[in-house]
Amino acid sequence: MPITFAGQSGTGGVVTNAAPGPVLAYNSTAGNTLIVAGQVESTTAITGITSITDDAGNAWQFSVTDSQDPPSVTAHTTYYFCTFVAWCIDAAPVTLVSVEDSTGITDNWLLSISEWRNISAADNGVALTGTNANPAGIVDLTYADDLVVGSLDSNVVPVGGLPPGWTSFSFARAYAGYGTPGVTGPYTARWRMASDTYTLAVMSFYSNGDVTPPRPGMRAF
Repeated sequence: MPITFAGQSGTGGVVTNAAPGPVLAYNSTAGNTLIVAGQVESTTAITGITSITDDAGNAWQFSVTDSQDPPSVTAHTTYYFCTFVAWCIDAAPVTLVSVEDSTGITDNWLLSISEWRNISAADNGVALTGTNANPAGIVDLTYADDLVVGSLDSNVVPVGGLPPGWTSFSFARAYAGYGTPGVTGPYTARWRMASDTYTLAVMSFYSNGDVTPPRPGMRAF
């Protein structure tokens, strides 16, 4: 069965990063997949996301340091950045999801949560940082019906938009969104913006109708 979109929510702005951290309010349906794509900026060095919890006690997949899968990456220019994608497959229904980073102080967040039907597993991810125009992440897609979700942060607004064919999460403008490229093998997700330092995280997922190959090293952090 193809992956289908079920809903979304988001939050952003300056939030005190003390437990429970910034909170995403969203009512989900049992058995669907929840994906959080986001970014945080701080005046204090960030090593990564330290906690994602919800009111149903689901186990979230995310990375606490720079990693390709689950994708998370940090950088420093005027501010410290962390950009990431996290998920929970076959989730119990939630109403609240909270996210915390390593700083423990007031930070600037932009978070999107989306809900999806018929995701069986995560496929592949990529996370990177650099300084150039039109940044891109290349992720290997196992199946042509893979869903790809990504998030970008930069001092420059990506006025050119998301990768071609993608849809922006309603709260994220051109910083985060999703697409179904319809290809297999290496796929380039390229944002369009002027040259600047950026952080970028992209993750792919496949459907219940696809065969699930083993994914070594996956665990809840």
